[in-house]
Amino acid sequence: MKKHKLLIISHGSTLNGAERALFETIKALSLRGYELYALFPYEGPIIEMCLPFLKKHYITNEVEPWWLCRKKLTFLHKIKRFFVLLKNIWINYKYIKLIDPDIVITNTLTTPCAAIGSKFAQKKHIWYLHELGDEDHGFHFLLGKRFSLRMVNSLSQSVFLNSYFLDSKFKRCIEQNKRSVVYQSVEFTSTIPSNKAKENSLRLILSGRFAPGKGQLDAIKALNILKQNNENITLTLIGSGEDSYSSQVREYIKKNSLEEHVELVNFAKNTSPYYSRANVALVCSRCEAFGRITIEAMKMGVVVIASDTGANTELIRDNFNGILYQYGNIEDLAKKIILTKDSKLRERLSEQANKWANDTFNLEKYSYKLDSEIKRVLELPL
Repeated sequence: MKKHKLLIISHGSTLNGAERALFETIKALSLRGYELYALFPYEGPIIEMCLPFLKKHYITNEVEPWWLCRKKLTFLHKIKRFFVLLKNIWINYKYIKLIDPDIVITNTLTTPCAAIGSKFAQKKHIWYLHELGDEDHGFHFLLGKRFSLRMVNSLSQSVFLNSYFLDSKFKRCIEQNKRSVVYQSVEFTSTIPSNKAKENSLRLILSGRFAPGKGQLDAIKALNILKQNNENITLTLIGSGEDSYSSQVREYIKKNSLEEHVELVNFAKNTSPYYSRANVALVCSRCEAFGRITIEAMKMGVVVIASDTGANTELIRDNFNGILYQYGNIEDLAKKIILTKDSKLRERLSEQANKWANDTFNLEKYSYKLDSEIKRVLELPL
């Protein structure tokens, strides 16, 4: 029986959330017998993880240009960006013709190059979306949001979305018969300490790149309220850097004498040792398209307190598998943290969340869903 060839396009080679999702996609599809190829922009740690499951991989040595921008571009900069996009569309087209896959899969909203290249090469294309772009990361759409999403629709036989929240956001621009919610497997295996939920002291963790939209400063402000009330609680923040927001966080810590209560950690390839020490995870984001960190925390037996925005309300049923607080309300966040001092509450939430997360997000379900959706696309006309 002929193996169907799939080409998966990555916009990065690091270990960020989208790349980790790409690895899980490749692993899940390998279980279904597909012949897998991948295209990466440069060398990086995600490639080594993917290699055992790939027939072959290619490196373009060209940073994949985005049609999302951190700030609005001038007319001249837009023209320059268009030329870079055209160059990379040509590069993607050449690799698509070389590999001759049955389907091309783009793993991110941030770049259209493989989708357009697939159109010229007359190949079926799936767009797997993991982000909103604007509401979660604060990006601007080079061609405008509505027009860009219309292009996503027209350049794809199918569009996968990683949450029902994301599906609801894009339903006006992407046809219903093309959209399909496909939950990732979120593989995160590590031993859960047997006494984690029963510990008396609170050790908080917030993991993710430092950015205003991720709410690290809100977490520290809540901790400061608790410190003033003589609560002995610690917080580990993973993902700090040398950017202006990280500097702002450090200044607040110093100004409020929180050095003994806050641990700052730069990017960590393996966060499980930090989660194994924590018993409460904070998700203070302005808007999560999915919430990979939420599921990872649940699988580690860590109780999640999350803002009541975005996909957080899809993943968390308040007081069942986590706790929700009003986004932007620092005092409400502090109150919800205090609630988790109750070890019996933590134990109940932890057990329920761990079971729900492992039942809902696993490799077997993910592999089956991907396989059924790809088989459907294979039957569609070009």
